[in-house]
Amino acid sequence: IHAKTGNESALWFDWMSLGDANLRQGNLKDAMESYQQALAISRKQESKINEVFPLQGIGSTLMRQGDPRGARQFYEKSLEVCRAEKDPESLSVCLINVAGMLADQGDLPRAEGLLQESLELSKKTERKEVVTWSLEPLADLLVKKSQLSEARAKYEQKLSIHTQFGEANHVVWDRLNLANLSLEEGRPAEAEAPARAAVEVLRKQKSIYGEAKAHILLARALLMEGKPKEATT
Repeated sequence: IHAKTGNESALWFDWMSLGDANLRQGNLKDAMESYQQALAISRKQESKINEVFPLQGIGSTLMRQGDPRGARQFYEKSLEVCRAEKDPESLSVCLINVAGMLADQGDLPRAEGLLQESLELSKKTERKEVVTWSLEPLADLLVKKSQLSEARAKYEQKLSIHTQFGEANHVVWDRLNLANLSLEEGRPAEAEAPARAAVEVLRKQKSIYGEAKAHILLARALLMEGKPKEATT
């Protein structure tokens, strides 16, 4: 319908949505074609900021296709466009996405630098919840670097913001992250209770993926506590 009416702005969103859906389903060829269509529209409209997301979509697709070098080129290009636009919120998101790709490739120092930059940028926006976008990937990275106390501070800051705004859906995930960190610290007893609570909350929310993840974390805690029968269940 949008193609027939010539509504290119809406069509851009349609192609991006199709790209994201195909990427999640593993239809990589279709995902690539959708992102390329969105990129073509943004360039036709000379909308630099709208180039960012299809560029990153193409990068993510190339990563899934086993081409990390090609993916990196598209992510770096998206970062270049973001920096030129100088919009703090968009740049913050862009930095997070590029950092994730770099972390997956093992470039932890540069990934951490980009996430720190993203966090500082997010503090300049009027929306406090934007700060949480940088906190979780930064905390995850600190866990990979075994800087567990620093990671806990970031997770707790994120939990505090979500609690302040009454974001119950995010709070349960924040508590799961903290429970997982307790396991990393060798304190399974501190992880068991929040993991059990998360199972119940996510079951009520009908979050299949979330409930499964909470069960896994609970099983790990029980194993570390020497309760193999409960863990097996």
